[in-house]
Amino acid sequence: MQLSEKEQKRRNSILNDSIWKVFLIIFIPIAMYNFLNYLFGVFDLKIISMFPNDPKDSVVFLMK
Repeated sequence: MQLSEKEQKRRNSILNDSIWKVFLIIFIPIAMYNFLNYLFGVFDLKIISMFPNDPKDSVVFLMK
């Protein structure tokens, strides 16, 4: 399997650069994903709470 030059540089960077730089490269996208997922959940809960409350309806917002 042939890797592009960009992918080869990225792999070498992850393997050979400082641990803090690698940690940030991996951590920042995961943290952004989790933050956006939480934010969308809050917005969904806010939108659902605007509907009339019916005893048979229930909304559960779980935090993993």
